[in-house]
Amino acid sequence: MADALRGADLRTKSVESIKTALSEFLSGYSPIAIGRSSHQIWFRARLCSGPSGYSSLHEMIYPPSGCPDFGRAQLPGSSVLYASWNAPTALDEVGAQSGSHVQIIRLRPIEGVDIPCHVVGEYQKFHQSGGSLVNSEKLIGSLAQIQDANPTDFVRSVFIDSFISELFRYPAKRSFEYKITAAYSELLHLGAGGLIYPSVESLGAMNLAVPARVFDTKFEVVDTKVWTVEEAFGYGIYSLSPLRSSCDFDESGVIRWDSKMRRDFSWTPQTGIRERKHIAGWRKSNPDKR
Repeated sequence: MADALRGADLRTKSVESIKTALSEFLSGYSPIAIGRSSHQIWFRARLCSGPSGYSSLHEMIYPPSGCPDFGRAQLPGSSVLYASWNAPTALDEVGAQSGSHVQIIRLRPIEGVDIPCHVVGEYQKFHQSGGSLVNSEKLIGSLAQIQDANPTDFVRSVFIDSFISELFRYPAKRSFEYKITAAYSELLHLGAGGLIYPSVESLGAMNLAVPARVFDTKFEVVDTKVWTVEEAFGYGIYSLSPLRSSCDFDESGVIRWDSKMRRDFSWTPQTGIRERKHIAGWRKSNPDKR
C-alpha cells in the first residue's frame, strides 16, 4: 500500500481516492498526540516588501479566503495557519536571504486551553533513538508501553509513521505533489486539534498546522517584530538587525507600532520561548485583553 501511494500519479489521482487509500493504509494505526498549551510559543514569518512590515495581524496569520492550491497540510479552499517551533525555522520556511525584510509574529494557545496535536514522525524518532521530536518524556513513556504491549503492532506503526514523515519531508515543487499529506492532514487534524510535522527546510525542526477555526477560537498573538536579514549563513543561522516591534494591537488587529508596552520572556532549548508573567495577547474571535 505504501508503494502504491508513493507511485501514484498525483497529477490525476483524486483526493477522495487518496483518502480511501490512506484510510486503508492507516487501519489499525494509533496516531500519537500531545497537548499544546500556552507554555508553547510558535513563530510565523512573512517576507516584507520593505522595512515597515505589515500594519495588521490579519496580514500575518492565514489567507482569510483560503488558499486555492494544495498545501503541505491543507486542501484547496481551506484556511490553515502554519507556524514553526522557533524563529530560525520560520525564517528558513519563507526562504529568507541576505537583504530580506521579514516580519515574525509569535503566537500560542490561550491560557487554560490544551490543544491535541498529532505528531508526525514520533514513532520513527523513538524507534531510531528512544527520543521524542517534541522533547516529551510522556510520549516516550507511552511509546515504550505500546512497544512492550504489542511489538508487532508497534513495528507496523513505526513503518506507517516513517512513511508519512517521509512524505511530509518531501520538497514538493508543484501544488498537486502535496495531495497525500493534505489528505492525511484532513483526516488527522480536523476538529479541535492540530498537526506537528517535520520541517523540509530545517533538518530536525518541527512545524505546526492548525485549521483557521482552531486558531480563531484557541490561539492568541503575543507580539510581532520586523527584521532585516544582514546575512543568511545556512543551517538556520542568521545575522539579524531589528527594525521595529510591538506587542500592542487594537481589537481589529491593527499593530500599534508606537506603543511602549513590553513583555518579559525567558528561553531554554527544551521549552523554547516562555513569558515570565502571562499577559493575554490578541485574539481574533475574542480580542479583549484580560
